[in-house]
Amino acid sequence: MGVPLWLLNVFTSHELMLTSTLSHIGGIIIGVYGLRFLIIPRFAWAAATGALVVLGILTRWVTPPDANVNLAFAVWSGWEGRFPSYFWYVVMLLSIAAVSFGLLEFIIRMNERK
Repeated sequence: MGVPLWLLNVFTSHELMLTSTLSHIGGIIIGVYGLRFLIIPRFAWAAATGALVVLGILTRWVTPPDANVNLAFAVWSGWEGRFPSYFWYVVMLLSIAAVSFGLLEFIIRMNERK
């Protein structure tokens, strides 16, 4: 879910870091490869959403606020006027993530049956 935003940031800031590339692109490659061999458990979407919450908390603990890594401190630049508070922004992001994870799990389960 964060890869499109990361790509937008890379193209607009013209700043590409090896560690960032490895975590965003490498994670997708490993995940897609793993789908070929792993069975997705029921309610994986909930576990993925929970992991996203943990990642956000961990990011707030270990990164500086001015970097806003994983949008852990502030609303995405330019979107500040659309959200009354950072809290509602996070609620929106987590809601989109949960729905996306749920749809992805559904699609994967449908393809496993074929």
